[in-house]
Amino acid sequence: MNQTIKKLEEIVEREGVDYLHDEPYEVYLELTDAKVCPKNIAGGILLVLLNEILYDNEDIADDIAAFTETISKECGLTKRISEYVACILASLYSEDNRRKWNGEQSEIEEFLSEDLDLDWYGSGYWYGNNAPIECNYDAHFTIRPKDTKLILNNLSSDLKITPLISCDELTILIEDQISDYLDRMFDDFLMEAENELNEFLDSSFEVFCPPDEYSPPSADDFNCLKHLKNWCKENGFTVVSFEGNGSKY
Repeated sequence: MNQTIKKLEEIVEREGVDYLHDEPYEVYLELTDAKVCPKNIAGGILLVLLNEILYDNEDIADDIAAFTETISKECGLTKRISEYVACILASLYSEDNRRKWNGEQSEIEEFLSEDLDLDWYGSGYWYGNNAPIECNYDAHFTIRPKDTKLILNNLSSDLKITPLISCDELTILIEDQISDYLDRMFDDFLMEAENELNEFLDSSFEVFCPPDEYSPPSADDFNCLKHLKNWCKENGFTVVSFEGNGSKY
């Protein structure tokens, strides 16, 4: 019995508690593949999950006798199997575990209800006249969760890896995602600036145009706000405020 409980706790920790109700057959397969319990016990657990006996009614597991009777009635199992399955699921849905799972959900709900104050610093080089030119950009912005479904869908793979993630960890995760995106956009901007210079020098040489007529781009030309809005649109957020400036040395 203990091995079965431990395996179920591992599944919940890895996938989240909703996985038990969303993918009951996958839970059954994991139990049978791991050989932590007989197939009839794994099948009993599957029937409980399919009948959604614990769905929105987790307190029923606090009363083993009533829980056993409900399983026997709803799933058509013998009293012995029903009681065995009830004991397993009662241990899984213990008060401590439920408190931990509810804490996880409250962290996500808190994350989705708050504005995020974030910073981004971009730094790179582009080459002009065979000399590297350093460009930097500082930005501070506030974004707000807008499309909850889209946000959770985009975070689903991260939540599967760490279902008990905290609100602060989710904020750092979003900031890292935005930083990676803006870094790529800034690199593209610098590459485009270098290409523009090369094209100008090529055309200048052809028409004997003096190079000093060329006005090199500045990091201030980087439209950080536009790229931030694009990221937010694709990831379920909206921009509340933005401050940014670029510099070239």
